[in-house]
Amino acid sequence: MSWTNTIVFDPGQISLYTITCSSNSQTFDLALPPGDYGIDPYGTDCQGVHRYIHIAPGRREMSLELDLPPDRMAGLAGHPAPELRDIKGWDHGGPVKLADLHGKVVLLDFWGYWCGPCIGSMPALMKLYDQFKDKGLFVIAVHDDSVASIAEMDQKLASARETRWHGRDLPFLVALDGGGQTRIKYTADLTSGATTAAYGVDSFPSTVLIGRDGNVIGWFDIRAADATKKMAQVVDQSPTPQPANVR
Repeated sequence: MSWTNTIVFDPGQISLYTITCSSNSQTFDLALPPGDYGIDPYGTDCQGVHRYIHIAPGRREMSLELDLPPDRMAGLAGHPAPELRDIKGWDHGGPVKLADLHGKVVLLDFWGYWCGPCIGSMPALMKLYDQFKDKGLFVIAVHDDSVASIAEMDQKLASARETRWHGRDLPFLVALDGGGQTRIKYTADLTSGATTAAYGVDSFPSTVLIGRDGNVIGWFDIRAADATKKMAQVVDQSPTPQPANVR
């Protein structure tokens, strides 16, 4: 785990958190007044955990030691990619099966129309696609199960196309996940869609890289400054690249 982030919120109000602390040393320091708080630490390649604390008046210091369990990706890397399932709609092509894409490098980008960072990162994903589609890169944008149909999704993306994507539509395959709220294996966490759950995705956007051999390589940060360089290395590898985490 190379990076951690901890958010602080009023109990029961995790979506309204006001304090965060990011760290590259697996530690966090927070200055809080007396009261009751929820904390949610999470990090690279691990699941978040929820804890509640009470800081009594006059208390000067509190030390917490928390173990974060490995995330779903830790168990998927190096193994065959879970097949797409319960997909209820396709746009710009499809349907496809991952089993039919062996020999290609595949990016599964998990996103939603409602997610600002997802919309904002699509131009970076388009750029990667434009650069490497002729070298064997295949992109599937897996939208979570928060809309009923492709038509509804397209309608909700109208503004993004004009204001965020410079009038361009997504140039790659889009799969609309189905299955509703689904539990992520080995956890008590629910996420929106069966395929989304199969990859352990509970934050958006999340992008999974699959090698030419059909095995999961790991998370891929399409917004990173060196994303193009890393993708070039992957597409130039042999048809059966060794698993590695390139997040």
